Amino acid sequence: MTGPTVPARDRGVDTLRGLAIILMVAANAAPGTLIEPYPIWYKILSSLAAPLFVTISGLMVCFTAKTRGYPFSHYITRGAMVVLAAILVDLLVWLMVPLTSFDVLYLIGISLPLAYLAARAGGWVPWILAAVVFAATPFMQAWLGYCDYPVEIYFFEESTLADCIPCAVLTHYLVDGWFPMFPWLGFAFVGAGLAGVRDGGLQKSWWFPVVGLVLLAGGTALWISNPGPMMSRDGYAELFYPAPAGFMPAVTGFIFLAFWLVSVVKLPKLLDPVWALGEISITIYVLHLALIGYVVEKFFEPEGMCTLATHYVWIMALMLAVAYGLRAYRKKGGRPKNAFLRMFVGG
Repeated sequence: MTGPTVPARDRGVDTLRGLAIILMVAANAAPGTLIEPYPIWYKILSSLAAPLFVTISGLMVCFTAKTRGYPFSHYITRGAMVVLAAILVDLLVWLMVPLTSFDVLYLIGISLPLAYLAARAGGWVPWILAAVVFAATPFMQAWLGYCDYPVEIYFFEESTLADCIPCAVLTHYLVDGWFPMFPWLGFAFVGAGLAGVRDGGLQKSWWFPVVGLVLLAGGTALWISNPGPMMSRDGYAELFYPAPAGFMPAVTGFIFLAFWLVSVVKLPKLLDPVWALGEISITIYVLHLALIGYVVEKFFEPEGMCTLATHYVWIMALMLAVAYGLRAYRKKGGRPKNAFLRMFVGG
């Protein structure tokens, strides 16, 4: 008896994941390259990267569970490995005590098994869970409060502390870390819901982009009417510190439209560099943080858009070289025996 056949790559998903990386690199380079205040168009584009990244991670849980037959235990292990990667980023890139400020890899690691359970429940369950998380977010923020900057304990630099560090860290996981459960777990559930839509081919239906437009328009109107404080945290440009009520439906609508577009349009081969980045998204994520932390922020001063563009070009060129190198390695049959290393090789 043979195991499940490994499916061909979904280039629509790779396109969205590559787009998330392209936007994320530009967003994360802001503190080391730009001088505030940032232009609003840059803030908006920066705010789209993380929702796409988290949503696609939730979608891929359900996709691989179906096509490769992975059980729940696989996603517990996979989630633990992603959390381990987050710990290593904190230790080796940011030189700080891990498991405190709750960066995006922590969120993704926790969300993987939860997205699997939501997808297994099927039907409207993922959508209901996403709606509950999104709707509860403003109330959770009001109840627990939202700190301007998370607790971060550095080994060699001045740290940001709180009167009760365990209490502060708990609230970081829930509402005011870099990527707290409320609202970000909701985007993982959106990904689980989109997996069901994708299985039925419903993303090509006429009503799917209509729903996306309604969510985008309604969410944008709500966002404009109540934008929230729109804090800048340590020079990062995103508009979700904290996430206002309109942010979640507006960005979900954008994701619907992007998902619809890559499903109905014949994707040209010119997108191959984007696909290559999408094939090893977690590797690219860790690599670009290391380049920004050890090179851009240590040896250069923020100056403006020209500085951002200069650093963006060489960082992307290096990451593309890594992406194509790993693709060539996989084509030659390369596959590390260690599961943690395999996560970074892709495939």
